[in-house]
Amino acid sequence: MSFNKSYCKEYKEYWKWVEKRNDNRYRNTIQHGKNYDAKNMMHTLRLLDMCEEIGRYGELRVKREDREYLLKIKKGEFQYDNLLQITNEKITEIDTIYQDSDLSDKPDLDRLNQILIKIRKDFLRMVEG
Repeated sequence: MSFNKSYCKEYKEYWKWVEKRNDNRYRNTIQHGKNYDAKNMMHTLRLLDMCEEIGRYGELRVKREDREYLLKIKKGEFQYDNLLQITNEKITEIDTIYQDSDLSDKPDLDRLNQILIKIRKDFLRMVEG
């Protein structure tokens, strides 16, 4: 008699995940019937767009112009295969953008530390009144 220890471990991990998962999110996945985590997919596409914008414009744009589109993704209104194709196309485009980008390969740590110090000083002034 033998058993697969790896399978037993995976089985236990799965049931731990079931116990701790976000039920609302899980119900959303079941409800839209597309069999993918729509919230995760929405964030994936948002982050890919933001990555593209950083490479293209050299800035981080937090406010999203495509909010309604992202919310439709979150509601599961698209087929998984279509979204997967879009993500693959975005990744290919991002690779091209960063090859041609004039962004530095490494961050300027001295400048970042100066910004961090300024933010902390400003915050402390605000808190202290």
